[in-house]
Amino acid sequence: MFTIKQQKPEELPGLDDAITSAIESLKDHDPYSPEYVKAVEQIEKLYKLKAPQPELRKPVSYDALIAAGANLAGIIAVLGYERAHVITSKALGFIVKTRL
Repeated sequence: MFTIKQQKPEELPGLDDAITSAIESLKDHDPYSPEYVKAVEQIEKLYKLKAPQPELRKPVSYDALIAAGANLAGIIAVLGYERAHVITSKALGFIVKTRL
């Protein structure tokens, strides 16, 4: 009935090529050099672009809030009625049974 559609992240053309070329450029630098650090930071940024973006939450509609409020009001009304009138209805039943 209801299905959730998984949206694939949009593939940026050349993103994989940019990542592989950045990784290959690491071989040319000393691991403690500033160029190596900059290349690693660029690789991290490229991988963040490749990761799927989380979907934003949709706000709750007013119709849903009104329906929930109406349901709660109905439950409170039924509980209030039962609390006020249950003892009276049972008491009247006992009076009818005890007559001789």
